[in-house]
Amino acid sequence: MEQSNIYTNDQLNTEMDEMDELSAQENDNFGVQLNEPKAVKVIKIQPSGIPSLLKQILNNQKQIMSNQEKMNVRLQNLEKATKESARERANLMVQNQSIHECKVLTKKIFSSIRRITGELENEIHSKISETLPLTCLDAVEEVEEKLNNKEYLSTMKAHLFQIKGATGTIEDVFRRVMSDDLIDLFNWDGRAEKRALNSLKLISDVLYDVFFIEGRYNYEMKLKKAIKMSHKRSKQKAYLKRMHND
Repeated sequence: MEQSNIYTNDQLNTEMDEMDELSAQENDNFGVQLNEPKAVKVIKIQPSGIPSLLKQILNNQKQIMSNQEKMNVRLQNLEKATKESARERANLMVQNQSIHECKVLTKKIFSSIRRITGELENEIHSKISETLPLTCLDAVEEVEEKLNNKEYLSTMKAHLFQIKGATGTIEDVFRRVMSDDLIDLFNWDGRAEKRALNSLKLISDVLYDVFFIEGRYNYEMKLKKAIKMSHKRSKQKAYLKRMHND
């Protein structure tokens, strides 16, 4: 026998009550969800309450910004220095080029001067080489006259410097300037009926300039000694000549 689906009045009432109760519960829940949203907590952090980690992060950020500013300044200075250095290098290159050009021009000028004056200087130098050592009074007078010419004077001095070299002594050069026979007619100050060497420009001025580092006093002392040695050689030569004749 099939189960009957017909509700009694009591059953219908009970079923309706249960449905109303469920509906009321759903409405209550829905109302809570719509009308009572969850509250959102807003936390306000005061500076004094910033956690130590956040403080460290902020300090690090400040340090990074400071370092960036320093780096920017350094980069700007480096860029400025690089530009200035490049400008200085360019100026230096220009100066070096100008100096090089001046040296080349100077060299050409001196080369031209040497070509112009070289033959004359060589001629004077050759004549001086042929003249020295002086052997007679006429030659002495001739040289003294020529020494009034500046060009001849400078060439004579250069020739004596060449004779001296690095180690030449006063006596060495003096013997190349005047022969012993000629020196025998002189002494330093012209005593005992001798001629005075200190009155000759060739000896008192030109030869002294070659040995100026000695000083005037030492120069005269050493030259007097050289004169004395020359006189001694002349006497020995005369003695040997007499001995040979006998």
